[in-house]
Amino acid sequence: MRSFLTKTFFKKDKSGPAPGQKPGETSFEVRVKGIGIYRIREWWYFLGLPLLGSLAGKGETKNLIAVLTLSFFLGCYSFSLNEIFDKNLSRKFFAYPLLSLFPLIVSFFIFPLTSSQKIIIMALSIFASIYSLPFLRLKSIPFMGTLTNSSGFPLLIVLGAQQINREILLLYFLYFFLMLLAQLIHEFAHLKEDKRQGITTAMLMGKKSTRFLWLFLLPALLLSYFISMVLFLLILLLCVQVMYLISKGPNFLRLRKVYRWENLGIGIYLLLHYSLSIC
Repeated sequence: MRSFLTKTFFKKDKSGPAPGQKPGETSFEVRVKGIGIYRIREWWYFLGLPLLGSLAGKGETKNLIAVLTLSFFLGCYSFSLNEIFDKNLSRKFFAYPLLSLFPLIVSFFIFPLTSSQKIIIMALSIFASIYSLPFLRLKSIPFMGTLTNSSGFPLLIVLGAQQINREILLLYFLYFFLMLLAQLIHEFAHLKEDKRQGITTAMLMGKKSTRFLWLFLLPALLLSYFISMVLFLLILLLCVQVMYLISKGPNFLRLRKVYRWENLGIGIYLLLHYSLSIC
């Protein structure tokens, strides 16, 4: 009976493997674990950015809940849409970004948001779409794709703040430069895969330029001085680590992993720093 139902209703997907699909799996089995297309494990920590903005901007708890909800569904939409076009998945997989876009739109109209927060949500949604869509695809345009990611993610800090002040601006530009280097490291780590999809900033820069990548941290180092001396020392340590790992002959997959963990540590410190300042 089970074999009959499987053959009749849950035929194997002939349109190519879905994210995480194993040989012999049915479409039903793939849908059960289809949440993998949202790649939440790769971006969950970005939800700390609106939290950081709320703490630094002394926002209200109700507003923070609204912003975290919107940020979560925006992340699901953005990453699933990008996954579809990156992996050239079939049309049926568009159900996943649509499933996250619907609660995003509903949350946008239900939650009380400031005018600036509404503008940021709309801007991020538009840029997330044109970053991946094939007829526009900012991702494949050198410098534009890199700058879109570098400037887009730090906007979550501004989104979390109900009002923009000096601290919020410092944090935005601090994370802009941290994200800029993170994006370049990501591009250098995926040079072979990205060649199939277009020209990236890393391709134009060339491998010889990698020895100077640490220079992108200097503006972040300068900005950190105006926030906290501890933060200044943490970013100085990060700068030294990046220089050291690149000088050894860059293993960008390893560098990406180290850089990600270091930035996670910096983010945790900043959350504690602004939490204590409120107390």
